[in-house]
Amino acid sequence: MTRKFAAIFITIALLAIGVAAQAQTFDLYAPEDGDASYNGVTYGVGVGFLSAVNFPDMLFTEVSIFEIPILPLYGMSLNSATLFVNFEEGNTFDGYGEINIGWLDTGTTALTGDVQADDLGPASMALPKHFTLWDSNTSQSAGPMNFDVLSFVLDDLAAGRSYSTFVLSATGDSMGQISSAESGNGPKIVATAVPEPASLPALLAGMIPIFFRLRRRR
Repeated sequence: MTRKFAAIFITIALLAIGVAAQAQTFDLYAPEDGDASYNGVTYGVGVGFLSAVNFPDMLFTEVSIFEIPILPLYGMSLNSATLFVNFEEGNTFDGYGEINIGWLDTGTTALTGDVQADDLGPASMALPKHFTLWDSNTSQSAGPMNFDVLSFVLDDLAAGRSYSTFVLSATGDSMGQISSAESGNGPKIVATAVPEPASLPALLAGMIPIFFRLRRRR
């Protein structure tokens, strides 16, 4: 009977580990304070939308910055991370322009999820560009868009950051918009992950006392 009981325990333990090792999905949304525009001098709060503007003739550039929390991903082995945004419109005024999103390396800044409090405006004016939402040559339609940001999220996790930060910007003589957090359709990251392998032995170790307790009852 002891062997039979041990076999049953091992089966239950393996099933528990298998369940724990299954991929989990995380929907991570930018908080309302986690997005704002910046024009090189002042911050603005997007109500319904975030804008990117570039008017070279007027020496005016405005970007929008958004932070997305990634704290729930610590202690997990990340399989995928996809950024979702709702693109609203893009326009050019001289025949050419682009609307882009870029990941911002925030260095050692202690991020709080509040763009203005974190003062990310000056760094955002470097206009990082990794993904193009719209350009005047193809004139993409408005609607939801998604981009693979796994490498950027992994970099942020490795650096000990609590948020991944992105910048919406424009080139040429153009402007564009995406939905903001306040709209209820703001930027988000959808990630899939499993617990780190190191945490699985801990799960098994936690089941051993249960085994002995049940065995004593017999």
